Amino acid sequence: METQGPGRRRTPNRDKLSAEDDALTQIAREAEARLAVKRAARAEAREIRMKELERQQKEVSSLILSDSVTDDISSDVISIYLPVKC
Repeated sequence: METQGPGRRRTPNRDKLSAEDDALTQIAREAEARLAVKRAARAEAREIRMKELERQQKEVSSLILSDSVTDDISSDVISIYLPVKC
């Protein structure tokens, strides 16, 4: 068993601990709010990049499609105007 030493036993100051807890809680809330703002900014930037990539992909796809149609038409036109050698 533990024996109590001489003198009066100190009780912890509940008000001081509560104030420290409140301060730490406030600091944590502010940090979480800053992180939430950063997350939202990253999500917005990601969305903008995705839209830009989709736009570029559509542009490339339409160019490829128009090139293949142009090549098909060009080959048809050339075959009409060039005499065929037998």
